[in-house]
Amino acid sequence: MRRLLLTATVLSALTLSSQARIGLVTIPARQDIRIKIDRNNNALVQERRDITVKQGANRIEFSWPNMAIDFNTVQLIPLEKQDSISILSVAVPPNANNTLVLDVESRDPNEIPFRITYLTGGLSWQSDYIAVADVDEQFLTLDANVTITNGAVEDYHDAEFELPVGKPFRQFLQSGESKKITLFTAERIPVTKTYTSDPREHGEAVAMHYVFHNDAEHGLDQGMLLPGRVRQFKKDAMGSVAFLGEDVLSFVPAGDEIKLYQGPARDIEVERTVMKRERKKLRRNKKGRIVSYDTDESYRITIQNRKLADAPLIVRAYLSQYWKMKSHSDDYDRKDAATIEFAVTVPGRSEREITFEVEGLNLQGGYVLNE
Repeated sequence: MRRLLLTATVLSALTLSSQARIGLVTIPARQDIRIKIDRNNNALVQERRDITVKQGANRIEFSWPNMAIDFNTVQLIPLEKQDSISILSVAVPPNANNTLVLDVESRDPNEIPFRITYLTGGLSWQSDYIAVADVDEQFLTLDANVTITNGAVEDYHDAEFELPVGKPFRQFLQSGESKKITLFTAERIPVTKTYTSDPREHGEAVAMHYVFHNDAEHGLDQGMLLPGRVRQFKKDAMGSVAFLGEDVLSFVPAGDEIKLYQGPARDIEVERTVMKRERKKLRRNKKGRIVSYDTDESYRITIQNRKLADAPLIVRAYLSQYWKMKSHSDDYDRKDAATIEFAVTVPGRSEREITFEVEGLNLQGGYVLNE
């Protein structure tokens, strides 16, 4: 069993320069190990050690064999009797690998608990999720997992691990070991399956998504979600599951919407047709060259739903920077200066159309709508 060994050498209280050793003490085993790993896999280790000191000046030598420790980050903090002990200096001896020497002054002989804190490498984490929808795709079960990898040469016994978000958890992790841990399971999360036609993001395909919210009202009360891969499945009437696809989450704050991409829909098609695009109000410079113009444009978007079920569909269209809507068959939202979005529901086994006419204003050069 590997163990992080810290040895304490107590030297004469007369002069620190004399280097006269008066005793050799092996520091007791670590207690209450806490490890915080940030998003860049920097690990802050905190451990407790009960150290025996003599009255007067003491020199304590710590050694971490084969550990990648940033000695500029080491802190030694007394947890008790702070008024009776002072840390005089901290030094890294030359040609001494992973060794730290502390000179401390103690008013009385004592056994004092110390909190030792330092940054180290070799520890990493990666999160992933399993999302399983029910037969009707009305609810979702989400399993959140994290894999902790100990690439260091040190075993961590019953250590408390804390990641950038989520609750701490205790785990035994040997050197070289990777261990997957389930952080939480959330059941019956209300989910909506949506379809999106966006020519810039998905070309001619219609993208499928599961949409739900990261909040307690919708069955998730874990706060911010860690980034990671999400594998998506769907139950069938026989009780087995089918793999739908996978997506990758970034950090998801509490309250945010989550959209899981599943791939292109094979039973919904969208066809976009330019019915008219005519230039007008041509404006020329002194040399007779056209410098700007307006346009009259009309478009038809035909949607075919070959599914048995109704399909909620988001249809995006991209316009010029300056435009004016002249007519439209369906309500739309203006998402930004040059993007509009139609939200429609297409009944199963049916076809419907969206039409609209716009006037492009003060165009310069050429542009193509919906490219």
